[in-house]
Amino acid sequence: MSPFSFTSNGTQRWSITEVNKQGEPLLHDLLADWFTQKKEYGSAQRHFIRGSSPEKFAVMLVSFAKEGHPSEVDLFIARAVLQYACFPLSSDHP
Repeated sequence: MSPFSFTSNGTQRWSITEVNKQGEPLLHDLLADWFTQKKEYGSAQRHFIRGSSPEKFAVMLVSFAKEGHPSEVDLFIARAVLQYACFPLSSDHP
């Protein structure tokens, strides 16, 4: 676990409100960008689901899928769709 992961976990808990039960979407966007730059796509995906940048999420998924086996590209997209479908959305989520 990186020191940033420890800090991000505490910051996320701090940003939880009645409206943003999963934490501040902008904070999740920033964390998702940071994890994407580090090519930690699994961690980035968890934050993109809670963030507000679906376009950046799509770009990250393409990069993530390119690192997988060509026959499994559809699974990367299916995973993201299922996560969105199961995610409890607040009123301010896109």
